Amino acid sequence: MNIKKAMEEMSEEIAKLTGVSAITMSGSRANGANHLSTDMDIAIYYDKTKGFNVEDVNNLVSSLDDNQSAECTSLNEWGALMNGGASLTIHGVCIAIIFRDIHKVVDGITANLQGEKNKDRNARPPYVYLDVLYLGELAICEVLYDPYQYIYQLKQKITHYPEQLHQALIEYYTFEASYSFMIISHRIDTEDDCFVASHVLRTIRCMNQLLFTINRACCIHKYNAVQSIEVYSTRPDNYGEKVNDILQSLVTTKKSRAKGMQALHDLLSSTEELAAI
Repeated sequence: MNIKKAMEEMSEEIAKLTGVSAITMSGSRANGANHLSTDMDIAIYYDKTKGFNVEDVNNLVSSLDDNQSAECTSLNEWGALMNGGASLTIHGVCIAIIFRDIHKVVDGITANLQGEKNKDRNARPPYVYLDVLYLGELAICEVLYDPYQYIYQLKQKITHYPEQLHQALIEYYTFEASYSFMIISHRIDTEDDCFVASHVLRTIRCMNQLLFTINRACCIHKYNAVQSIEVYSTRPDNYGEKVNDILQSLVTTKKSRAKGMQALHDLLSSTEELAAI
């Protein structure tokens, strides 16, 4: 598996396409949290006013894919902010391509710096996709191609966590987590296990993002979020262990579920107390 070769080949070919403003590697490979089987996330920042055509990318990924069968989505197929992309394999390396409209990213980060945020449909469950995730992607990304210095200039703006955004996200995720918990707090005896589990997971995911924000870590979707939180100085004691115990309580008896709901209440209260400091 030649990661470097796949990355270089992919970025060099994408850079030749009309309307491509920048290319970055994001995700866990960019911030060093990857393992051997982790795929590579490549973000294509494009400008439609400069002639970007998604069909050009589609033809490229199909030709580079080991099986020559990969296809791109259309722009914004996953939502106005999440946008779209493709998945392919080059030299045995799994690559996920995501599209990013450079104008939406610039406008979004400009708004974020003022404490504003925009949200899209439920593109990444269990909650909406926020444009502040653009900021998180840029904060950790490795720049592969940036001839107009768009990415460089944006990175310069976010070297310090925006205070107005910090306060806005504290309020947003505190509400989201507490509201989701409230919905199930009086319904723990329901026979609808899916309903209970979905809101427990949503509460935990929102707590994760709240703890990212408390520790002034950029808001991103992390598959190993709970493990990442364990290294933060500001967090509830034994956070990861408590989350795992809560999840385990969902698949046993109703008595165990009630105990898990109490544990979730206590963990959420501890997290909210940290947010209020």
